[in-house]
Amino acid sequence: MKKLIALTLTLITMFVLAGCMNNGQSDKPAASAGNTSNVNNTAATKTPDDAINDSDNNAWTVKIGHTVEKIGELSQKDISTISDILNSGNWINDVTKCVSDCVITTADGKVYDYHSTCGTFNDSKNQRSMAVTDEEMRMINSILVQYGELEANDWGLSLSVKNVSPAGATLVISQSGGNPSGELWYGPAYKIQSLNGDTWEDVPYVTEADVEWTEEVYMVEMDTDCEIVLSWDWLYGNLPEGQYRIVKQFMDFRSSGDYDKENYYADFEIK
Repeated sequence: MKKLIALTLTLITMFVLAGCMNNGQSDKPAASAGNTSNVNNTAATKTPDDAINDSDNNAWTVKIGHTVEKIGELSQKDISTISDILNSGNWINDVTKCVSDCVITTADGKVYDYHSTCGTFNDSKNQRSMAVTDEEMRMINSILVQYGELEANDWGLSLSVKNVSPAGATLVISQSGGNPSGELWYGPAYKIQSLNGDTWEDVPYVTEADVEWTEEVYMVEMDTDCEIVLSWDWLYGNLPEGQYRIVKQFMDFRSSGDYDKENYYADFEIK
């Protein structure tokens, strides 16, 4: 149902993923779950010119979409939120090859390409990029969707959960149709979130040791289902009653440094 692809993740940074246990794939890490990115991890030096001024809100615009473009003028509140993220982020001296679906232009003419699926900003003029956190990406996307429809990847993927217990479950990865531009890959990492009111929160680890996932990746076969047996008691303990979801990241891989990534979710309940 899937093919093991042996390679290192030097070409896959910011890649948080999960693997197929019942076909020789392990759901346990080797030792610390590191983020991955598709750019050179060299810190960019911030100069005074890099700082983003949010004082002139009238000139901030956003262009959303490729086939049907929509242009909107950002509100002062939205400008303040986005500029705070841009100014406080960790910029690195390289640009990603993510295909952006939004372009934000500031009052003083700075242009930032943004990919709403993976949460990456590219500053092509200064040859630098920044990956935002999951929470920041949700915040930015909730702002931008007010100005136009964000483009979503159609990879034909869906996740579901069966055989649920407080200590584990079987994750089912289904692929049908869609139009990925390359091969669909995933790795052994995953995380569990719990629903607290209207907010999804990461479930804390029960282990005090650093968690580091192994580096193998697997390819999703088209028009197939794959079942992964997950045992998470060593990582999360026995989950109490509540609403949960498994978060797993997939990659549409075209070539080294040229890929898109997206999180998929599978809800489940502990009764």
